[in-house]
Amino acid sequence: MSYPCARLLLSLLGQLPRPLVLMRMPKSRPFAVSWNAHSLTPDRLSALQIFAASSHPCAFFLCETKLDPMLPPPVMRGYSFYSKPVTRTSGGTALLVSTSISNSVVVSRRRRELELSDHVLVVEAKFPFLSVPILLVSVYHHRCSANILNSCWSSLKATLSLAM
Repeated sequence: MSYPCARLLLSLLGQLPRPLVLMRMPKSRPFAVSWNAHSLTPDRLSALQIFAASSHPCAFFLCETKLDPMLPPPVMRGYSFYSKPVTRTSGGTALLVSTSISNSVVVSRRRRELELSDHVLVVEAKFPFLSVPILLVSVYHHRCSANILNSCWSSLKATLSLAM
């Protein structure tokens, strides 16, 4: 099976302007975890909190959060919670970024000016084990056509190109 978005991402990654330098990433924690929440209910948020307390990932990428856009995003201790809901019953993506690693503060902020699609969430984060800030980009849109020239792919590609 061919995944056009994976090919697009790999081709864009080949255009990085400078290498990313890792500096003492803690070995006991994963950098990032991706999870299709199928609706981030209170029970699923509790499960996520239990997992975070035991594995301490630097970031979570969540899709299909189905959070209500009229309400503030949930709170999760030890993480900054960035959310881009679509509707209470459909889609949505979220990024959770650890607020500290090895007693060092992680600074993160939303980069709305880079979000050229309703289905992309961009957060800039400066981790203590990296020499430069990085962009965390969460992309999810299950209704995109397989045709990479389709307009929904164009806005996703434009966001990824701008982020590079």
